[in-house]
Amino acid sequence: MMLNAWVLGLVTGQTALLFILTIATANAWGIRKHWDFESISEQQYGLEKRTYLISTIMKFTLMTQLLMLLLLVISADELSRLLPGAMCATGTFGANAYGFPLFWLEVGCFFLFFVWLVMNQLDNKSPIYPLIKEKYSLLITIYPLVGLKLILLVLFATNLNPGVITSCCGSVFSESSSSLGGAIAGISPKIILPIFSGIVFVIGILMIKETVKTFSVSKLFAWVEIIVWSAFFVVAVMTIISFMSTYIYQLPTHKCPFCLLKGEYYSIGIPIYLGLLMATGAGISKGTLRCYQNSQLLGDELVHFHKKLKFLALAGIILFITFGFGPFLLYYHQTGLLI
Repeated sequence: MMLNAWVLGLVTGQTALLFILTIATANAWGIRKHWDFESISEQQYGLEKRTYLISTIMKFTLMTQLLMLLLLVISADELSRLLPGAMCATGTFGANAYGFPLFWLEVGCFFLFFVWLVMNQLDNKSPIYPLIKEKYSLLITIYPLVGLKLILLVLFATNLNPGVITSCCGSVFSESSSSLGGAIAGISPKIILPIFSGIVFVIGILMIKETVKTFSVSKLFAWVEIIVWSAFFVVAVMTIISFMSTYIYQLPTHKCPFCLLKGEYYSIGIPIYLGLLMATGAGISKGTLRCYQNSQLLGDELVHFHKKLKFLALAGIILFITFGFGPFLLYYHQTGLLI
């Protein structure tokens, strides 16, 4: 499978991403070690110029990371045509032990890149770069994960065997299946919808608290916000599988989270997942900014940036709920029945 055009595209993209990130990380290590804003030495001047280089590289890398996430899903869907038993990306990712770990690592890296870009944009607003060491520490943490992605991708591709029958999404996300997908698919709407609504309610309370009170840099509140938004992502994915998919496909037995992206379902998964990724990325970034006691250095920019992230997170939730629950409301309006 390594010579397949889709696989070659993925490997080439991930290799290029790792190469670019290697340049950024090597520079970041030197800047983090020798940075001293109070210094007027030639070395410090050179470090300040290199920060602009890294910012440009990372902006490009973030866009590439988003494209790689999309390309991975599209490639998995295309490769499913070569694997007996597979009907969509689910079958491809489930063809060996490396598929789903690769996919979830790709998603996790997207959020890390999102947070880094937010920190970098905010840091560049200040002439003294108060987040310089924090953001480059995060970059150094991200680097081995990108290397791990490439390793998993190669293992995934080399272990794809067209001669072995794999499972289709209908069996993976079947309520009778003993797999994790089956367990999620079997969750009753009476359970998952109150949980989802509860998390959205908590997010709403947090946003209202931010509106009526001054900006807080409490680390406890920061971790609460990060945990709540992370829980929102997990529960939202479970809601897509166990409830939303039923009304999009209008079949009680079809609960695949990847088929939503297909043209036969009007690619409704694109706005659903775009809203989910946008809301979660902005929400986690909001919480991360609270972890740094730098409000006195960043001034009003921190408050302003936080408001922009709140608006982006709210827009993402609205987009997710609109397209995710829209098919349910339409079906109920037309039939007066529940599936």
